[in-house]
Parts: sequence; structure tokens; C-alpha cells
Amino acid sequence: MYSPATRNYTRRNLVLSSYKAQPYVVDNNKRVTAELRDAGLSYFAMNSMEARYLPHLIHPDEHIEGAVFGYQEVGFVLLVATNWRVIFLDRKPLFTNTDEVHYKVVSGVVNNHAAFGTTVILHTRVKEFRVLTLNRPSAKKFVNYIETRCMENGITKEDYL
Repeated sequence: MYSPATRNYTRRNLVLSSYKAQPYVVDNNKRVTAELRDAGLSYFAMNSMEARYLPHLIHPDEHIEGAVFGYQEVGFVLLVATNWRVIFLDRKPLFTNTDEVHYKVVSGVVNNHAAFGTTVILHTRVKEFRVLTLNRPSAKKFVNYIETRCMENGITKEDYL
């Protein structure tokens, strides 16, 4: 019923297990982590499930320009602005909710600051993303980048009135 592994079978598996794709994944993880730190995320946000899952979504040519980690009705979420798209990531132990929005769909962004927190609201033609965060510098960097990209695409308020 059970036969032991032969020498050729073992040698073939050792050759296949030395596949060199792992250094690429490690490099992508380090790059994404460094870009999230540059975006101003805190230590708590860097160790969240969303931040650890983000390297699986980011392409090799894609770079993170701004990020907001905060609270929504469903729990903690991560809103990331890259040079290609905006990614909304909600990761829980049994499921992952990801929304990707291109900058042509973004209609505006609002940054409301109160005593203890900042609310970032990203308006799109598809959906509205609302994130409450305590990290004001990262929220400001995120909002500035979104506004810059909207200006580059020629999107103005008159287009949506």
C-alpha cells in the first residue's frame, strides 16, 4: 500500500525545492515595509494584519505614496495610495476584503481634524471610504497625494456638480 520514496524521487524534490522565487518575495516585503514607514504609519499599524498582507497586493513596479490606518465600522482598515491605484484593505482572521480604485474614479478627498482624531473620507464614483485615524501626519500625506493625482488627471469640482 505504501512504498518508500526512491532516490530519484528525493533528488527531484530537492532540486524543485531550491526554486529562487523566495528572495523576490522577501525583497518585495522589505520594500513595501519601508514605503509604509515613509508614509508615516505607526508601530501598531505596521504590525497589523492589513500591513502584513499588503505585499501580496503590491506589484513590483508599484510604489506606496501615502497610507492611512484607522478604524471603520467593520474594524481596523488600511487605505493605501500608490502610484497606480488606491487600495482599501480590510483583513480579518477568516476573510480579506479588498477594493481597488483607479484615480480616474476618485472624485475627491476630505480631511476633518478634531481634538483626538482625523477622519479621512475618500469620495469615488463607486463608493465612499471613511477612515478614522489618530495619525494626523500620515493622513495629511495621503490627502495631499490624492489631491495631487486628481489635479494631474484634470478632475475639478465642476465635473461633479
